[in-house]
Amino acid sequence: MEWAPVHTHPSQSPRRIPYVRRTASRHRDIDILPPLLEVLKRHRDVSPPGAFHVFIGPKGAPLDVNNLRNRIWYPTLDRCGLRRRTMYQTRHTFASLMLSTGEDPLWVARMLGHTTTEMLYRHYGKYIRNRMRKDGGRFIQGLQEAGWDAELQALPPNSESMARLRQ
Repeated sequence: MEWAPVHTHPSQSPRRIPYVRRTASRHRDIDILPPLLEVLKRHRDVSPPGAFHVFIGPKGAPLDVNNLRNRIWYPTLDRCGLRRRTMYQTRHTFASLMLSTGEDPLWVARMLGHTTTEMLYRHYGKYIRNRMRKDGGRFIQGLQEAGWDAELQALPPNSESMARLRQ
């Protein structure tokens, strides 16, 4: 990743960075969430002046991904007692965490580079909030808050909620 498209100065738009895929014809903007923005700002402050790449080795060249994987990634997973996985799989962690906390599936799909939510629902549907329990739960909760009584199967005729509905 190059520093050029990463905006960490307050006067610039700090929320997005362009992400260019292997083929130059496809690219997408990735939102930078505030915790990551803070980390990038601190990292930039300690990076050598004029550094072209965000993550560099001791000689200023971009990090060698194989070296990173073998010397840092796998040993860290081993020390944490986690099974070995590719760094690429962190995108699945991102997707499942975002969906399980209720983020908009369309936004998550866009961050993953999908043009529709189809792939997202197929692979991560079980993590989407409210799909793990009976659908319609939020609607029923709203009815109950409006005074709906399951015994009567109707709103009380003179309730405030009914009056609002008649307006």
